[in-house]
Amino acid sequence: MHIQVLIFAAALLAIFVSFYIRKSFPQLAKAFSKEIPNDFFQSFSRLFLVVGIIGFPVAIFDQFYFSLLYILLLMVVSAIFGLAFI
Repeated sequence: MHIQVLIFAAALLAIFVSFYIRKSFPQLAKAFSKEIPNDFFQSFSRLFLVVGIIGFPVAIFDQFYFSLLYILLLMVVSAIFGLAFI
């Protein structure tokens, strides 16, 4: 039961991050010294949205290994997005 709540929260957070990136990518691009193309933010926005949508069936089916793989996928996508600014 607890893992379902965690997966639902992670899915909602991924969807929120998706809409936040899409809404404010000009401000995000200005905040970093590197020149980052706009399609970078658009593609990661779509990727976070897809990962967020995938989280709902994973939470509903409540299988341990699917949940573990989902959390791993979300961490990898977030790490790639974060490391792109270094």
